[in-house]
Amino acid sequence: MLNSIRLYNSAQTVQILTYRFMQMKYKMLVVFLAGMILNIVSIQAQDKDRILRSDDGGKSWKPSAEGFPEETMVSAFTIDGGAILASANDKGLFISNDNGESWSVTGKELPANVRALAKHNGKLFASPWRSGVYVSQDHGKTWKACNFGLTDLEVNDFLSTEQGLFIGTSTGIFYSWNDGKTWMKILSAAQVNSLTQDGDIMLAATARGIYRSSNGARTWRQVVSNSGVKNIYHSEYGLFATTHRDGLLRSMDGGKEWELAENGLPELKKATYSFIQSGNRLLIGQLDGTYYSTTHGIHWIKLDDLLGVTQMFALPNGVILAVRLFANVDGC
Repeated sequence: MLNSIRLYNSAQTVQILTYRFMQMKYKMLVVFLAGMILNIVSIQAQDKDRILRSDDGGKSWKPSAEGFPEETMVSAFTIDGGAILASANDKGLFISNDNGESWSVTGKELPANVRALAKHNGKLFASPWRSGVYVSQDHGKTWKACNFGLTDLEVNDFLSTEQGLFIGTSTGIFYSWNDGKTWMKILSAAQVNSLTQDGDIMLAATARGIYRSSNGARTWRQVVSNSGVKNIYHSEYGLFATTHRDGLLRSMDGGKEWELAENGLPELKKATYSFIQSGNRLLIGQLDGTYYSTTHGIHWIKLDDLLGVTQMFALPNGVILAVRLFANVDGC
């Protein structure tokens, strides 16, 4: 009899717990779906704020996404004469002829998810995800692959110089002396994320630090080895590098020595995305906001309400374009 009661109580307990669990699951599902709906509505209402434009050096901003699909993330920009080209990830390639105020699709046969764009010797170059290098000779309308000699098709960045075109890939640096017709590997290293030039000096930001060449890319020396470096930039006020864990670095001697340049920045060192120079201002985009410096990077000041900027692009006329990781969400 005792065993029967225990079995009955156990079965009853299981039924009660199962019922309560189903109630909890239902409530959680309702909350989850409600949150998703509110988030989608909010993003769709504010999605135009993902791409912004400034005409005053970053002091004020306005939406600049007319013509882009919703929830567009731009990964690369370049200039072609009076036009701006932008890669909108899986949405394709877009062009603007009015300083970024409006956009239209172009180059429809170019594979999507272009990681980098460049102009070199009158031609446009693009790097679709794991597809090598594509070139256009008609301002981005038509494209063809140019990968002869390129043994690594994962291209992250271009560098156009007088001596030729350089690309950073997942395994090193390749060089072309004939506008992309032929490629030759000149540095085997960790993943190369970014390339820049400072006079006769070339620098590469890699997953294992910074490499420097002072003899036309014939030989390279590792000058930073204790941190992965996401991007490296040249400005009138020195070289700057964003790292994966050590914050913002600056070099005032052509990349030989590097120091922290974080006065005024928060401790979110891993979240620095982008850097540009516009006039006498330096600007960086971080997860928590956008900062500017008029002291050559010695001290940084936060701009109001410009969060999560992943890309910034400065036009020769002073206009700045900014791409945000997310749109404004009221109440957050």
